[in-house]
Amino acid sequence: MESGRISRVSEINAASPRQFLIKLGATYGANETIQMVSADTVHRFTGMELYQRNLRGKSDVVAVDEILAAGGSLAPSRYLGDGPTGGRSLSDHFQNTYKPTRHRLADFFEIIRPKTAKGDPVGTLLLREVRAGDLTENGEISGASRQINIRATLERGLEEQLLKPGDVLFAHRGPVGRVAYVNGSEVDASKVWAAQSLLIFRPRRSTPAKDGLHYCDPRVLFMYLLTAKVRSSWSKLAIGDRSPAIPIGEIERFGLPNNLLLPKKTKEPINATLPPENYTAVMVAAFKDRQIKLAEIRDIEADMAEGLNQVWETA
Repeated sequence: MESGRISRVSEINAASPRQFLIKLGATYGANETIQMVSADTVHRFTGMELYQRNLRGKSDVVAVDEILAAGGSLAPSRYLGDGPTGGRSLSDHFQNTYKPTRHRLADFFEIIRPKTAKGDPVGTLLLREVRAGDLTENGEISGASRQINIRATLERGLEEQLLKPGDVLFAHRGPVGRVAYVNGSEVDASKVWAAQSLLIFRPRRSTPAKDGLHYCDPRVLFMYLLTAKVRSSWSKLAIGDRSPAIPIGEIERFGLPNNLLLPKKTKEPINATLPPENYTAVMVAAFKDRQIKLAEIRDIEADMAEGLNQVWETA
């Protein structure tokens, strides 16, 4: 790769263990990009039956600089995202399959990676740490979060990773792909921060205007990341046997479908009474409905727990 001779790397899906084929050019310094291929057949694996140069989840041309930034990995699965495409009609899905969306997650959200801080026995600032295991399948923050004391003088350096209303938490380690939306009620009473197994997605104050689309509501992003197909695509990108993790570069380059984006941010960009063709309105309406139903589920669970307590006391 350093001499610019690699032109193509292919991986065959049916093989176990995985098999790779690297095609080399005869000249040095000629290739600044490498075609990554995930093949279903031997003919496509060997290159006898060519893919289109860009086919979502199957073939893409990746710059050598991007590969070096990703640690030099030549595994095609690192660069071929196969998550769902945008569009509500069949024609939109078909078009987006052959022409993937190019709106990167990192263009619209700050991706904050928490630092480590050990508890200090003489610390006066109490923090509650949310870990990947505290995120539920339903996208809630639950569990016995760890509480630690740190010196108050360190608070300023940790402001970035203290959770704020509207943040989206993403588990890149442990139960990879789990997400949670931070409501104001979860962070008002105490200082809550994210552990190293999580990333914080926080809307950027200013984002590049790409084709007039430059804002993504964090509630919409949360609902999209919560869908089964997106979570399944994350599990395929995790690497490591003992402690699987999703590389940060994969998360930064994650593509957002056009239907998740709005031309601009307003005081209340989403309204459930907007016409049905407003895709983001549909998604936020689903978010609000989901929050109401989750609250009802928690009330039912509390009543059931109270019933068991009464049985215990009576017994």
